[in-house]
Amino acid sequence: MVNNSAALRGIPLRDRLLAQCDKREDGCWIWNRTIVQRYGQLRGRGAKLVRAHRASYETFVGEIPDGLCVLHSCDRPLCINPDHLRVGTRAENMAEAAQRGRTARGRLHGFHLHPGSVGRRPNGRFTNSKADQEAT
Repeated sequence: MVNNSAALRGIPLRDRLLAQCDKREDGCWIWNRTIVQRYGQLRGRGAKLVRAHRASYETFVGEIPDGLCVLHSCDRPLCINPDHLRVGTRAENMAEAAQRGRTARGRLHGFHLHPGSVGRRPNGRFTNSKADQEAT
């Protein structure tokens, strides 16, 4: 495996993708280079930063139609195996996330969107109840 960025310059994108992942027994090709917000990232064609799974899909499968996402059947954001990737809508992606239990839920759902409505109890736990906030 090549881990030196300078050594990868001039190497075709297909070969760079293969050189920068670990192929696991479960079939996932786990990206092992730069990670940004849970997803692999690399410089694609023209030095543009791209997500590794999108680059893998475009390289091994084909073009990603405008407005579509690349979804993971394996639920691993770092997987770049084209057999685990497919295109779909944002709505499909969110529906799959909810079905697989990967969406925020419960009393803290959305607290980061409205920080003024969430307080902390003396024990450090979050609360979104006005009564709890007034009691502290």
